[in-house]
Amino acid sequence: MEPQTQRIRVLQYFACGAGSGVGAHVADLVEALPADQFEVGLCVPYPRRLLPARLRDSGRFIADRASESQRSPLLLGHLRAAVLTFHPDVVHTHTLAAHVFARLARPARYGFRIVSTFHSSFDDYFGVQQPSLATRFERRVFEFALHRHPGTGVAPSRDIAWSFEERIPGMGPVTVIWPTAMLPPATSYGSGTRQQYLADLGVPEGAAVVLSVGSLGPRKNQELLIQALALCLRDGASCHLLLAGGEETCGHEAVLRARAQELGVTGSVSFLGLREDVGDLLRACDIWALTSRAEGLPAAMLEAMCAGKPVVVTPVGDVEVAVRDGESGLVVPVDDVEATSRALLRLIEDSELRARLGRAASQTAVEHFAPERKGRQYAAVYRRVLSQQAGA
Repeated sequence: MEPQTQRIRVLQYFACGAGSGVGAHVADLVEALPADQFEVGLCVPYPRRLLPARLRDSGRFIADRASESQRSPLLLGHLRAAVLTFHPDVVHTHTLAAHVFARLARPARYGFRIVSTFHSSFDDYFGVQQPSLATRFERRVFEFALHRHPGTGVAPSRDIAWSFEERIPGMGPVTVIWPTAMLPPATSYGSGTRQQYLADLGVPEGAAVVLSVGSLGPRKNQELLIQALALCLRDGASCHLLLAGGEETCGHEAVLRARAQELGVTGSVSFLGLREDVGDLLRACDIWALTSRAEGLPAAMLEAMCAGKPVVVTPVGDVEVAVRDGESGLVVPVDDVEATSRALLRLIEDSELRARLGRAASQTAVEHFAPERKGRQYAAVYRRVLSQQAGA
């Protein structure tokens, strides 16, 4: 009998709420890693009830905090306590504060290596166009921390990888690992029907449902979707827009509501906020749309493709790696209201086109963005950083 290989211990550390895409990304990754080769723990600076349910109820090591205080000294002490309890070989960070705190937690002293996934571009992290004094300070601390303990960088798109390689001296190559396509769990509308579920969301019977999932802010550009919806309604289409997501920019929901009122489409737009029933929303919608000005490769888009939904997207980041215009979705120029409206109208009026694009989207998601691929790629990254340590 061969001796059992000791599992690699990985502590996933992300200093943000469960409503962000990071929580879903970590859940996908944890489930994709081979359980016989990796033992995964979690460290979060908030109560575990805010974690996605499949992480919260997994029975894994979780270092959470009863207090929701975000004071930096407390967060750093919390991470060090988790390291001392879990004894990780690798600390995998996912958010700006986590990238810094892991490096301030004395990795050399405690014997762990750092892997950092940059989920947004360098400019998104630090607002390079008009940085505030606080942002400039954050950037200096971030660069100091990375210089002292470089670790290994990972990004979900080539553009994001490039932004860090170019902006951080000595950063070195950032590995690109694209998100995976996983269909979120659904409740099948509880005890009701699809129509009752949609009616509860404010959707009138017979209206084509356009869904957009993402944080509300100028980068995701939901204002353009509202404008395109107004044009569709003007041309006689029966449609309703569902916007699911919290605010990326404080106060932006109020801005969008005001725009909808100005265009006279308030009754045709539902603001859903953060949702735990994204699986139901995907199954209930007819079209999924993303009109971002900047992206990596959006996991929410891949989820919609996995659900077999036709997508209308802008060609930003690595979106066109997954979506071929006219084959697995419709691609429209950034900030082009007319083109977006025409694409939505095509799908609203042509059920056969919706079905064809949806089937192709689902096939693309299954063939090229399966969770097992991400698990294998991250497993290779963990082994590589540990082998570099052994050879140091």
